[in-house]
Amino acid sequence: MKKLLLGAGSLALTLAVPATAQLLHWPTTSGGNGHYYQAVLEPSGISWTQARAAAQARGGYLATPTSGAENTFVFQLVDDPQYWVQSGNSNIGPWLGGYQTFDNGSTPHANWAWVTGEPWSFTSWAPGEPNNFAGLIEDYLGYKCSGPSNCRSSSWNDAQVGDNPTSFGIKGYVVEYDTPPPAASCTVRNGNGVNPLDCVCATLPVVGTTWQIGTSPNANTAFTAVLLSLQPASTPLPLLGGELLIDLGFHFQLPGNGVHTMPVPPDSSWLGFRVVVQGVRLDAVGGPLQVVLLNALDAVVGI
Repeated sequence: MKKLLLGAGSLALTLAVPATAQLLHWPTTSGGNGHYYQAVLEPSGISWTQARAAAQARGGYLATPTSGAENTFVFQLVDDPQYWVQSGNSNIGPWLGGYQTFDNGSTPHANWAWVTGEPWSFTSWAPGEPNNFAGLIEDYLGYKCSGPSNCRSSSWNDAQVGDNPTSFGIKGYVVEYDTPPPAASCTVRNGNGVNPLDCVCATLPVVGTTWQIGTSPNANTAFTAVLLSLQPASTPLPLLGGELLIDLGFHFQLPGNGVHTMPVPPDSSWLGFRVVVQGVRLDAVGGPLQVVLLNALDAVVGI
């Protein structure tokens, strides 16, 4: 059985999670490879190795633009100032899936490879790149524009894995998928419509982020809770009394009052998994104890 670390939060909780653009398909009918691409923004910065692990957790890999046409297609996803950071006379863009298998400091052009093992033939280096700038060992590939302040281009740069966050803090990466991964979703379930609609997804269950589930207490509420059941996406979900609750074998309970939080592991094996949530409220202030079933939620873990 899959396990999650659970906790309780508050309505004032603020989370820093990566901002993810929509998938963009490069269809074969337009001369593409049929793959899907997605830009991920990390405002606080991310290293190449972190980006590679995050891309794998999403069920893909760092994008490998192996032709001019693909490089142009990928670049359009990040041709936006939010993905770039100024460093001296250059504007540095997101990470791609290229790296050097060996660099002794004097061979910046040698031994480049793609994370997929595809042949390294096409290149799009910016003027003067790759260069192991200032004697540094720069083994990892990203976009760069050398020119006016805040310029952007599809040219490449070699950079250090340690660029985050001590120097210019690269702010994102591009993920490539051979097939489309499932999208995170959350649907309110209330069957016969008899229960209060006071349980909501404050955020979506995206791999590698913290999922927030909100419940609304009233003046008499002692505490609220959400019950969670993990199910393969194909599992039929029973309905009884208007709720997705009976016979599911709930695995976890998140007590609290307000926002309940659940870290979703950065693991692609979670993609497509369904999490059924049942909201519960215990009213006990100023009156007899009363357990109130709230609506249920049917969520799918995705990107």
